[in-house]
Order: sequence, then structure tokens, then C-alpha cells
Amino acid sequence: MWTFSLELYAREGVAGQCLDLQDRLGVDVNLLLYAVFAATRGVEVSAADLAAVEAAIAEFRDQVLRPQRALRRRLDKQGDGVDARQAMLDAELALERLQQDRMWQARRPSGEWASGAGAMPLRGNLGALAAHSKISEAELEDFALTLEHLLPLLLAEL
Repeated sequence: MWTFSLELYAREGVAGQCLDLQDRLGVDVNLLLYAVFAATRGVEVSAADLAAVEAAIAEFRDQVLRPQRALRRRLDKQGDGVDARQAMLDAELALERLQQDRMWQARRPSGEWASGAGAMPLRGNLGALAAHSKISEAELEDFALTLEHLLPLLLAEL
């Protein structure tokens, strides 16, 4: 999941859209990436599945990851300390990876994940994320369109 997330996030437009959803609507980007990753494996997730995953990582995210991110963003605004900023970004990425590891361990349906067989339930998974995050599916429409274009290309490369 981590390699997939890095590859997807690096694609043009994805990081900006993810950060917009995070900052404007409070969407957990790792939860979003989890739903997308599941879709690429042909696995449907429900709002209840996402709630279970979030329950497994909420304390870590709220007490460790978000404060780290806030400190790094504060440093970004000050405009100096390039080396310190990079060290904080590296630490934040390590925490993001740890959060994804915890998500994976918390809610991995047996067998289905490895196959990738069947149709990709991307829209359904994004709908579940919207329901779980208490936002309208329309808020995810631009991201869904970006993914529908990028995912076939990305998956062919991985």
C-alpha cells in the first residue's frame, strides 16, 4: 500500500487534490488512499469498514501525526530552517507510513486483496469515504475523475 500511495501521490494533480480535501474538508488522506488502494485490488469498502480502520489509527493520527504536521507547517510559514524542515518532512512521511501499516493490519480482508480480480469499485469506495467523512460525494468528483484517468496508467507501471 505504501509504494502504491507514493506512486499515486507523485502523479500530477494528485497531491494538490489530496491536500485540498484534507485542509478544506478534514479528509484523512491515508484513509482516502486506503479506499483507492482497495478499489485497485477489486475490494469494496463500506463506510463501516472505513470507520473500523479509522478507529484503529485515530489516536495515533490525532496525538502523533497531526501535531507533527502542524509543527512542520509552522516551520514552513517561517521560511527558514531548510534542513530542519526537511528533517520534519522526513519524520512526517515515516509517521504516514506507520499509520498506513496500522491501517493495513487493522482491516485487511483475507485473500481478496492480493488478486486484484474483478471490476474496480472506485466510485463505490469513494462514496463510502464520503459517507464516513460526512461530506457529499460531489466534493470528491474532481478527484474521482483524476483517478479514473491515472489509475489504469499507474497500475500498468506497477
